[in-house]
Amino acid sequence: METIGKVLLVEAKKCDREVLPKLLKCLGFQTIVAENTEEALSLLKSNEGNKIDAILLSVEILNTNALDLIEWLRKRHKDDEIIISSCEPLDELLCNTLGVAFVQKPITNFKTIDIALSNAILNRKARSQK
Repeated sequence: METIGKVLLVEAKKCDREVLPKLLKCLGFQTIVAENTEEALSLLKSNEGNKIDAILLSVEILNTNALDLIEWLRKRHKDDEIIISSCEPLDELLCNTLGVAFVQKPITNFKTIDIALSNAILNRKARSQK
């Protein structure tokens, strides 16, 4: 199967860090995993960060660390698409305000995450070709 793109998964829950990359691989995505926003920043600052197409930031609730990461990404990785996955329905409103895609947790509909990531990567590629 051809790889659609590379995704940075930022996920605090160990079980999700183990399961989601397998799911994403089945959907055609290569995944790099970070346990928290600090680890994500470290990966993004490294050479590996230049090869990422989309960031799937999984949070229990949007907090200062997540918002700081989004702000940092907007300044330094402008082409990277950000998708927030949260179990808090009100976070969807905040994501709409921030112009960030949102996927409701728990992720039970694999088509939803597939569409969100595929669209994010297509948007990134379209912007980079301009």
